[in-house]
Amino acid sequence: MVNWEYVVVWGLYLLAGYGITHIWWRMTRSVRQIELRKLLRGTLVVMIFTPWFAGESTSHYAPAFLVLVFDLVFVDTTGEYNSGYALLASFCLMLVILGALQLRKR
Repeated sequence: MVNWEYVVVWGLYLLAGYGITHIWWRMTRSVRQIELRKLLRGTLVVMIFTPWFAGESTSHYAPAFLVLVFDLVFVDTTGEYNSGYALLASFCLMLVILGALQLRKR
């Protein structure tokens, strides 16, 4: 059974994420270096749209950076920060994609 409140909250989060991304795209238009502009835009997309498991449950997701902040602030410091690994993997994938686009451009 689907918890409709969970789906609605994720829908609102994605809509707000799209709005923030749109504003960031417009703000970074003035950056003259194309590579830096793409890196800034990609970093924001990774930070906003990378999901991770929320708490002990594997049935609910939350933004990975929020899970990481929560783990760093409220959870024992000896714990595993898997959401940080997910963010790192997403960031590395973004760098690979940007590198492939740069090579393709040449």
